[in-house]
Amino acid sequence: MGTHDSAGESYFGGVARSLDSSEGPLVTDIQPSLMTWAARADDLDEFDLVLATQAPQDEPDVLLRARALLSNGDPAGACRTLGPSSDSLPSTGLPFSVRDMLVAACRASMGDNEAHRWLLHSSALVMDQQIGWYAAYLVAVMSDLRQETDAADRAWRLLVEKYGTGTPPVQGRLVAAHVAERHGEDGSAVTRRLAQASTSLERTAHTISADPRPTLDAVNTLIARSDTAGARLLLEYVARRNEVNPAITARLDEISPKQQMRRYRFLVIAGFALMPLAFLLGGAGLVLVIGGAWLFRRYVHVPGFSEPESVAWRAAHHLRLDPQTGLPTAGHPDGGWIALAVLLGGVIGSVIGAYLMSVVQGLGDWATLGAWLGPLVLFVVIAYRVSSRWSQSRQQRARLMTRKEATQREVASVGACQCWNTGVLFDDVAHAYAQRHLVDARFDVDAETIGRVLGRQTRVLRCPSLGTIWLLAVLTAEGSSLLLRGSSDTAESSSNIAVGQYL
Repeated sequence: MGTHDSAGESYFGGVARSLDSSEGPLVTDIQPSLMTWAARADDLDEFDLVLATQAPQDEPDVLLRARALLSNGDPAGACRTLGPSSDSLPSTGLPFSVRDMLVAACRASMGDNEAHRWLLHSSALVMDQQIGWYAAYLVAVMSDLRQETDAADRAWRLLVEKYGTGTPPVQGRLVAAHVAERHGEDGSAVTRRLAQASTSLERTAHTISADPRPTLDAVNTLIARSDTAGARLLLEYVARRNEVNPAITARLDEISPKQQMRRYRFLVIAGFALMPLAFLLGGAGLVLVIGGAWLFRRYVHVPGFSEPESVAWRAAHHLRLDPQTGLPTAGHPDGGWIALAVLLGGVIGSVIGAYLMSVVQGLGDWATLGAWLGPLVLFVVIAYRVSSRWSQSRQQRARLMTRKEATQREVASVGACQCWNTGVLFDDVAHAYAQRHLVDARFDVDAETIGRVLGRQTRVLRCPSLGTIWLLAVLTAEGSSLLLRGSSDTAESSSNIAVGQYL
């Protein structure tokens, strides 16, 4: 996850001024909130944000930072964070600690086979316990770093299916595994698999237009597995089904064979252009058009793709999707309009064909028939393609509008204090809550401590009712954001509140 200096610059501009000008009590100690923010970011697998919120080096913080470094592909840095305890492991069997599991995962990721065996054996002992998800996650990350893709895929799938861990990074990694399993399937199965993958990416906490990271992570994972074709197919489906995202279109353009694709598109256009001329040959022309079209689709693959992948790539341009599930369907919500467009195309083609028949009279019956069939078939095909593309675009707008309306309803409901029952808010809802309810916080701590957090595109806010402080962080250049609740320690709040025995 990268940071962008331009992201939210106008929104977060003048943070230093707001620290002095905000009204309300002083925040006396930001350290408890740093730990809380790191823990909440860890729950969401936002590891860069975990590393940015630097709390004191106590045990919970050390474990969070070590997991973040390991997840970001730095097992050596994670071992250094864990300290001297990373030099040894306990004997196999219970009991062992979370720190022991992290140490084993870090060492195994760097090639220690003994640590690898220890982690797998220990994970098997806790699979049915509450900590099982943590063990599955460490095995998945370790297997990826060791380039054991089959083991990693099984661990990621276990993490989602058994423990219900569906954060955007995990979802992106699982999508990569799902796409990679398409080999050996026919075109319709590959098409459905790609549709399922793109649908799951659309259902993460952030929209693809605001946060392309899960999609790009899945693409990079596929490319690392020498599966550029799968990466291209996934990007094609995501781009066709969602608002245009510059990062996704740029990545698709980067990995596509441009010269070969230009030649392929030229062949397709030339084939359509020559179709009317072929019909002038009469019955032989009709056989030539039908046979040529079949041979082209059967043996001329889209550059870089196999035959089933070519079928899936072509299907992405006119896929019929169920409006509820987003998956391919045999029915069509715009079937009536498409049939009308095809009928209209046939009428126009027939009229033009009738005119051409009068022009070629005397050249023979087959030539006359070809002069009529050529425009008829051409205009029917054009009408079908144009109406199918219109239908796909309409479905895309409808899906995006449905999600946008749901977000707008959620944003409209924001306003009352939710600081007592909400820990994390996302994107537009986060900004709405920050604007309508929270105010900038004032600090009674040194600037260096504050700068540890404010070095990112972040803003520290305070609830005027409860004194709870929040961290608003922009994650991507497209505006994906998180609002994380911290502590409620302010200068006028007391830590010595009398608490009875009824908790």
